[in-house]
Amino acid sequence: MEMEKLFITGSVSIKELPEEVKKEIEHIRQCGIFHVFIGQAPGVDVLVQKELLGYPSVTIVNNRPIKRNLGNWEEIIVEGDDFAKDSFMARECDSCLAIWDGSSKGVRKNIDMVLARDLCVTVWTPNEGFKIELYVD
Repeated sequence: MEMEKLFITGSVSIKELPEEVKKEIEHIRQCGIFHVFIGQAPGVDVLVQKELLGYPSVTIVNNRPIKRNLGNWEEIIVEGDDFAKDSFMARECDSCLAIWDGSSKGVRKNIDMVLARDLCVTVWTPNEGFKIELYVD
């Protein structure tokens, strides 16, 4: 059985993951059915990498040499800018988990790219304290 590909994206301004988000990541680990695509930026990317330590199915994606790969996972370098890197993950995924500060334009663009493919996006907004699930009808 092929694993579901999950794109995790988030804001660099977020310095701590709420317990609810940590529980969701633990659920991802426990299910073991997801292959996670994530970047290596400070903020959410690194915080989620810490939570995923020991989970084998992770790929770190960036558009330049990777500096933060906490789990020594597979790495993919995408040619181009940050948009090219994020577009790659948005094209590869089956669903998306976004941890968004509500203002990051990059995370918003990632959400929009996944929704444009008629896929589910779960959005956590830690600053607002709520979670929403977005689907395209």
